[in-house]
Amino acid sequence: MKPFSEQDNYEILEIPRGASPGAVERAYRLASTTFADDSLALYSVVDPRDAEAIRLRVEEAYRVLADPVARREYDEGLEPFGGKETLPIQFDAEPPRPVVSHASPGALGDLAPGERPVRYDGATFRAARLRHSLDLDQIADVTKVNPRYLRYIEEENLGGLPARVYVRGFVEAYSRVVGFDPGHSVPGYMEIFDQGASAPARRSRFLGR
Repeated sequence: MKPFSEQDNYEILEIPRGASPGAVERAYRLASTTFADDSLALYSVVDPRDAEAIRLRVEEAYRVLADPVARREYDEGLEPFGGKETLPIQFDAEPPRPVVSHASPGALGDLAPGERPVRYDGATFRAARLRHSLDLDQIADVTKVNPRYLRYIEEENLGGLPARVYVRGFVEAYSRVVGFDPGHSVPGYMEIFDQGASAPARRSRFLGR
């Protein structure tokens, strides 16, 4: 896994070399939300001093990649060091939306007070959210986790989620909002995540590759 300090600007923002200006902007906003100083999920996985260093690195990456001249100069300097080809910038590329498989609130069953779900999978988290009549934006407002990642947790879109350390924090924050005991829900979901992470196509994000 490549240390965060060794990642280039594209890796910091989790975008390919040929990312469009719009993709750069979206990636920056996503990273800014993820590493915001009031993110409840971030507190459980990153030291405040490290979080500040990450935020500064994200800001620097965006400053360079959002400026066409600075980006061109930066790209020209990548080849001798990274040995990676810089792809032509695409202006019309949009990431495909994942297939959504919704579960009903019945995924929780008829639990009595104090009882725990048998399995803490994406369907169980979604069912708990619906039982509390919450939407993803409301949970995002409380946890400061980007709603895109919350949706990926529910969909078990593991390839779209960031590195394990961040997912663990996101799941813990989500659990607290819907009333799950993180001591049970976090290990339960992370078992699913770890099984998916063993697939060859799985990429680590933010902390490294």
